[in-house]
Amino acid sequence: MEFLTKAVEFLKLSTKHLLIIFFITGLALFLPTEFTDFIKLTAVIEDYRSWIGAVFLVSGVIALINIIQKFFTGLSQAKKRKGLIKFRNQKLHRLTPQEKLILTRYFLNHTTSQVLPMNDGVVNELETYKIISRSASISQGGVYFSYNIQPWASEYLKKHPDLLRMNESEAEFAELDSEWNRWEG
Repeated sequence: MEFLTKAVEFLKLSTKHLLIIFFITGLALFLPTEFTDFIKLTAVIEDYRSWIGAVFLVSGVIALINIIQKFFTGLSQAKKRKGLIKFRNQKLHRLTPQEKLILTRYFLNHTTSQVLPMNDGVVNELETYKIISRSASISQGGVYFSYNIQPWASEYLKKHPDLLRMNESEAEFAELDSEWNRWEG
């Protein structure tokens, strides 16, 4: 039973430690006998050669599996990140007039923060897409909180300012809607 416990502990070693064990056991197995004679390990290596070989193989295989798994995990995360960036950028290409108005104010006021109502559906939509985020947990009064534009969104919109341009009817609608919300609130 103790052997199984030790084996399970061995399997839980980090990849770095497994590679060190793999390297050391590989040296023990493949070094010329002149060298092992010099360091007085030839007898020990010959007595435990099968165990050293088993540890060499197991540590090498587990380390290789860990490396492959980390590679594919990293690849998967990179693919997800790329998809998320594409998804968010697509949202910036489909902004409503009200969303454009909110985002334009960041650039017109040369700021990364503005006070917005947390109960506004447009604000919540921008927050859901992580275009803006609430930067304070303390209200500026009632339902008004500070919201920051996310750096990735700010950079993208600076590169593509046309995404915030509104035609005349959109601008009128956004301003009317903004006025309506102030009157309603």
